[in-house]
Amino acid sequence: MELKFVVPGKVQAKQSAKFCNMGGFIKAYQPAVVVNYANWVKQCFMTAYPEHRAEIFKGSMLSIKTIAYFEIPKSKPLKFIYGAQNGYLRPIVKPDTDNISKNIKDALNKIAFPDDSQIVEEIIEKRYSDNPRAEIIIKDISLNLLIQ
Repeated sequence: MELKFVVPGKVQAKQSAKFCNMGGFIKAYQPAVVVNYANWVKQCFMTAYPEHRAEIFKGSMLSIKTIAYFEIPKSKPLKFIYGAQNGYLRPIVKPDTDNISKNIKDALNKIAFPDDSQIVEEIIEKRYSDNPRAEIIIKDISLNLLIQ
């Protein structure tokens, strides 16, 4: 089984927890942009697969591929823009791939799959596009690995 869906817009990576003092207690929180992006990922998945139940993948070994498309900076020279549009140049800017993946996997936990610990294979790519987005593919690879 394979699930593919797109999350339109700028990709937002998971950040370290922030701390504040509230009424004499220290409280940890995630910035609103991180929480909003995670909710957007959930919404996009549920829109693409409204009937999906995470239990389908119970006990399965999963593979996840995330392709994060970053907007091409307008301030760059034409040579750079051409290279980015044609895939010769890739983003070497923040956020890091592992932080992008972490936010997406956490958002999909218990929605797309029972637990993200089931992910045994992961591919994360950063690319340029005129259309910023994240493309996510989740596969059950249990049978593939057993056959080999």
